[in-house]
Amino acid sequence: MIERGHFAEEFKDRFPAWRCPRCWHGSMKLIKPTLAVEHTAASQAGRGHDAWDPDWDEHRFVALLHCTQTDCLETVSIAGSRRHDVYQVAWSEHEEEHFFRPRSIFPAVPLFRVPVECPEQVEANIVKAFELFWIDLGACANRLRIAIERLLDDRRINKTNGKPGSDRRRLTAHARIEKLGKSHRDAASHLLAIKWIGNEGAHQGDANRDDILDAFELIEAAVEEIYVRSKADLKRKATAISRRKGKPRKAGI
Repeated sequence: MIERGHFAEEFKDRFPAWRCPRCWHGSMKLIKPTLAVEHTAASQAGRGHDAWDPDWDEHRFVALLHCTQTDCLETVSIAGSRRHDVYQVAWSEHEEEHFFRPRSIFPAVPLFRVPVECPEQVEANIVKAFELFWIDLGACANRLRIAIERLLDDRRINKTNGKPGSDRRRLTAHARIEKLGKSHRDAASHLLAIKWIGNEGAHQGDANRDDILDAFELIEAAVEEIYVRSKADLKRKATAISRRKGKPRKAGI
């Protein structure tokens, strides 16, 4: 399951220990000297206003993170905005809390670990969705929809209906997913849900953050069922046949 607290819209004072996009085993840690924060132009101009309030301040930030695994040390860049809250702790004493809102992370930190069994074209679109998660949730949803289409292609689910030479009708993604459901019922149910979220992202240009996180969890489960568990099931069947040396198995086994 996705650690949802690591993928909130903003983070108080520090960044989460995101998984490394290269090795997965390490976590990403801020290289403190690289953190640069500057006022926006509007924020600077607002300071000259008679009614200026600290809440008007807005900043941009950039920084580098590195993997904590000494045999990896991957570097990731991050950029976004920072705001702050000022609150009173005593009659003449105030404290500040800073909130970082990432707008871009590259290479993108993974929301989940894509298994090695996942086809390259499916994985490429999932990784692109990781990147778009911080930039544009609607585009992220649409990219997950494209990942589904590549998965259906890999499973050789027909794109058209009808026999060659006859009037052939192009199948919708919905219809193709239903065909997949004949062999992978749960995965097909997950993919249909993602398709609806992806359609909303494509047509309306926006998506809800929690819905997108749900979609990532669903596609993780679908990929696991189709590519990892299916492979493990085949391996178990092959082992069982080898142990029987090809002899018919007993009834009920």
